[in-house]
Amino acid sequence: MGETFAISKLYEESLDINIKKSKGVYYTPKIIVDYILNKTIKNHDILKNPIPKILDISCGCGNFLLEAYDILYD
Repeated sequence: MGETFAISKLYEESLDINIKKSKGVYYTPKIIVDYILNKTIKNHDILKNPIPKILDISCGCGNFLLEAYDILYD
């Protein structure tokens, strides 16, 4: 997942600060993504719920979805 976040970070940093401000663009830092997912799906019981539902309400670069996939795949 580190590579995916590196690509996302590169994209985020390439955006002009004025464009970010005018459009209200904000990307969730990896540490926050990790914290939220550790509190919600990290200990997911695959036997009780074999098909969990994941919602990324912001869906900027998809960091929540990609990290959730990695957690569930492992």
